[in-house]
Amino acid sequence: MKYLFRIKLAVLSIVLALLSGCSVGVYDGLRVSNTASTINPWGYVTSAPTSASKMRVQARHPTTGSWVTIKNNVGISASVAWTTADGTKLYNWNAGNIVIPGVYWTAGTGGYFARIRTQWTTNGSSWINTLVSRKDAFECFTENFNGEGNTTSYMSSNCFSHRGEAYVYTSNYREGPASCPAPAAALAKTNGHYMVNQIPSCARTIVSNHMREKIDENNILLHYEINHNTSTAASKNALPNDASGTCSRQPGSDGTCELGGFFGGHERYIRRMERHVMVYDYPWMPEGKIPAWNGSTWIPTQFQNAEVSPNGSCNSWTCDGWRSDPITDSTPNALKPNSVLPGNVCAFASTAAVASASNSWHSSGHVNTGGHFGTFDSPANPLFFLWHNAINDVWVDYRNCP
Repeated sequence: MKYLFRIKLAVLSIVLALLSGCSVGVYDGLRVSNTASTINPWGYVTSAPTSASKMRVQARHPTTGSWVTIKNNVGISASVAWTTADGTKLYNWNAGNIVIPGVYWTAGTGGYFARIRTQWTTNGSSWINTLVSRKDAFECFTENFNGEGNTTSYMSSNCFSHRGEAYVYTSNYREGPASCPAPAAALAKTNGHYMVNQIPSCARTIVSNHMREKIDENNILLHYEINHNTSTAASKNALPNDASGTCSRQPGSDGTCELGGFFGGHERYIRRMERHVMVYDYPWMPEGKIPAWNGSTWIPTQFQNAEVSPNGSCNSWTCDGWRSDPITDSTPNALKPNSVLPGNVCAFASTAAVASASNSWHSSGHVNTGGHFGTFDSPANPLFFLWHNAINDVWVDYRNCP
């Protein structure tokens, strides 16, 4: 059963966290001024140190691919630095300031990048890779949905980079060829993100590819954990099932909508994608903010297709796959209602009323685009997150009302 499979993955991540430690000071996506800048690797381990316990810092050689120790015999404090809400004691380690030797830097567009990892041993011979945090580590560690905040299980499942190592970038480095432009400083953002029609085609490809890395069956099934009733739109905590029974469609589900309501649940869902892409520090996704598509402009080719299920195209709650049939309209003309435009949205008395006023626009974007995008398997396409980012802008604008 797919739902139970996701639970098993969560249990696996808990075990991983308990067997490992983490690197916080050098996170994935760290920026430094230049290749002579110092870095300060530090973090935590999950068991009290013994006389043989120590850490080491390694860099990856770009030519040979080998990992080479650049700081060894890093001690671990015997004092408990932090106790998580589920009782796990964390012990601090700090490698001090390090300059990454020049041989470990790789030249790229505008600058350089290096790859760093940290390892932990309790016996002096067997080494364990630590988890690697992202820039938003402490925001993630301390957020508290469904009473899960500051727990080992939540942190290990949500707060660490999928890459398992830290890419360190110099300040002017950016991904992609030099011919693919970065955004101009004067280019306007909407609530901190760009609109997809502002982004050149070469950059849209990079954005789409990174988002597609996150798309799999478990991520698609999380869409079924959002209560789509507008009356509970603001909630970011678990809710009972909605009127359509959305949250009980997967085999093994208890019918609880774990991510929350229409606005709150989708915002949490979008945030999961943003955290995935954050580590690339790509200038068209500043601070991990993915772009938005407002429904009234042409859908760029990079966002017209779903990822294809390895088990065939079918509804994800009836088979081990998901819908990936082509969209039917790349210009769906889903126009944003005047009532929810910035400024106008402030006239509403509640978030529920804002959600209700946005609902037909939201639905038309899905239905008019058609194919897989008109189903609950629409997160198989990165366009889903761009579309819901535009929907979420309405809620952001409402929360910013005077």
